[in-house]
Amino acid sequence: MSDLLRNRMSVRSSKRDSTMLSSSPSSPLVFDKELPEVLNLKLTVVGPSMSGKSCVTQQFCLGQYVQEHEETIEDVFNKKCEINIEHPAHRTVTSKRSVVCNLELIDTCGNIDTMNNMSRESISNSDGVLIVFSVGDNDSYSAVMTYYDEVQKIKPLVPTVVCANKIDDKVLISDTAIMVVAGACGKVPFIKTSAVARVGIDECFSKLVNEVLDRNYLCMMDSTTSEETVAARKSISQRLSRVFKK
Repeated sequence: MSDLLRNRMSVRSSKRDSTMLSSSPSSPLVFDKELPEVLNLKLTVVGPSMSGKSCVTQQFCLGQYVQEHEETIEDVFNKKCEINIEHPAHRTVTSKRSVVCNLELIDTCGNIDTMNNMSRESISNSDGVLIVFSVGDNDSYSAVMTYYDEVQKIKPLVPTVVCANKIDDKVLISDTAIMVVAGACGKVPFIKTSAVARVGIDECFSKLVNEVLDRNYLCMMDSTTSEETVAARKSISQRLSRVFKK
């Protein structure tokens, strides 16, 4: 990683943290609505071709590893599961430790350049988005910001988690590099996974559901994104592409 990129990320992170701290007294946590008995959510999975996003989705829904052979156009899976509630404030209000979820998962096409209207509509109607990339592919990694920016254009502020997949294979992307791109994506959570060994798969979707809970049921009064922040993300995306495609 270049010193310029590291310094820019440090400055941006400091500004973001100071903004959040300064706004805390006037932006208390509030509960918009009660958690339902069963939570119905639509989640969309996006990512570059050969990142293993279809394998991640099918491992979670079907409990088995299905090797990808053909490029996905769009597949839909349904899964009913119980998700542990991570945020203590939710548990305080609801007295629940978990929530039953009916999840509809949309596995989209892999190439962002040919993302069809069906995929864009799926993102627009989604409660949360999972961005999958391969830790064994620099191009896959450098595409994460491009996917994030595109998702934000379609549905701003949609809850998002980054999935660093294929940790069972040759690893080229370090944890530090993953944290850099997650920070560039507004400090979204990231989970390291292996669809082959079923490592981190459940945690990945559990984290995304909890991000949806935090956004929709426990939110800050002021959750807007400044034009400066949006511009910074786009700038970082361009620099990442130059750095990691060399």
